[in-house]
Amino acid sequence: MALEQLPAGSQRDRRGRADGGGGDSSGGLFGMAGKLVGQAARTSYDLAKRLPGAETAERELHKLEQVALTELGKRLDDVTDPYLAPLRRPAAGHGDGYGTAGPASGSGFGGAALPTGSEGELEPLRAAMAELLNRSIGYTEDEALEYLYAMVLRQLTPDEARMVSALSDGSPFPVVHVAERSGVSGTGNTVLRNMSSLGKAAGVTLPELVPHYVTRLCSLDLAELSDESTTLQTQYEILLAEEEVRTALEATKRPKVTRNTLRLSRFGARFWQACDPTGCPNTVERR
Repeated sequence: MALEQLPAGSQRDRRGRADGGGGDSSGGLFGMAGKLVGQAARTSYDLAKRLPGAETAERELHKLEQVALTELGKRLDDVTDPYLAPLRRPAAGHGDGYGTAGPASGSGFGGAALPTGSEGELEPLRAAMAELLNRSIGYTEDEALEYLYAMVLRQLTPDEARMVSALSDGSPFPVVHVAERSGVSGTGNTVLRNMSSLGKAAGVTLPELVPHYVTRLCSLDLAELSDESTTLQTQYEILLAEEEVRTALEATKRPKVTRNTLRLSRFGARFWQACDPTGCPNTVERR
């Protein structure tokens, strides 16, 4: 089933902000990053054809990738953490506003002064809430979506980004859980949760953390678990033979194995559509 496309205006407006149009400080974040990485990939292909050795071409590709990632980091830094933004601002009446959407520095939601303590210092939690409320004033749908995607992106590790990329074509992956079988409720303590072959398929650097990564991706609503898939029986068996799963089974007197299927969620597909570094406009299809 194909996911619904984002509103036509959202992609058009996002491109406009990437080219220097209006919007908040994070405008064009993903469009810019996609263009940079896409240019790096195309340029590296041309270099590979012209340069005498593959090793030289690989070094040039690495340099181009670093440029793209550095620019992405700068753009992400523009999407200021609402907790830190009020603390970085000058006190009321000292200089201009921070430059983000909302009232000028020193003012809170609806123009009220930002909350301060008895000695005049900002109360971080209250000031952060005021910052978010400030930003909500006048935000367009596109700006709100881009801010949301940026905040999610900032929470991902490189390994998790690789896993989202591996899920982006709609492919399902097996997941198994190992628990202690209980005579009362049927299932006792969970010994191993969310072990998946997705990590190996994505080529993660820390394969022992794949269960943790899967848990985080599901908590961010980028991925979702569903019932066991009959089309993945062979992959389940291969996964059950993995050392970490066998260790969990051997450590459990009466093990109970639960099988699930991991896929990109609907939100994850829209997130990838916005962040895909290749800049491909096609909507991901879920299977």
